[in-house]
Amino acid sequence: MSDIPKKKKIAMWLFTFLAMAYLIVESRGAFMHWQENINIWEPHAMLHAIQGAVYTQALCIMVVVLTWIPFRKGERWAWWSVGFIGVALHGAHVIGDAMSHGGLKGAQAAQGSGEMFYAITVTALILYIVGFFLSREFFTKEYIENHSLKSST
Repeated sequence: MSDIPKKKKIAMWLFTFLAMAYLIVESRGAFMHWQENINIWEPHAMLHAIQGAVYTQALCIMVVVLTWIPFRKGERWAWWSVGFIGVALHGAHVIGDAMSHGGLKGAQAAQGSGEMFYAITVTALILYIVGFFLSREFFTKEYIENHSLKSST
């Protein structure tokens, strides 16, 4: 790992921390909501809630795997994939809050204040974008070509 530039390392750890933190918080929140609403939600609504939680968990795991294998190797597609997934995961909360007229901000979330979780989500979204731009210079065609030439000689 010592051969990885500092900015890229920071981005990798940022992506890893954000994905794992989100995986834990979202899984815990989903479980708490299921327990609270198990006798209220229709089975079909429960199906969608479970699917959403599993999709979120899978995407978080995918971010970590993509970050530590192809992203670390400098594969450009992985840079785009990690950035897109991170922005989509956290951006979905911001969009969902707006479309539900404050469904997150205006509610008491399973694990605390909805406003607090909204602020944390916006912060995570910003941090994904920071990591994306922090690492962008290592995924330009010129950098990849020069790095590949040095590696092959």
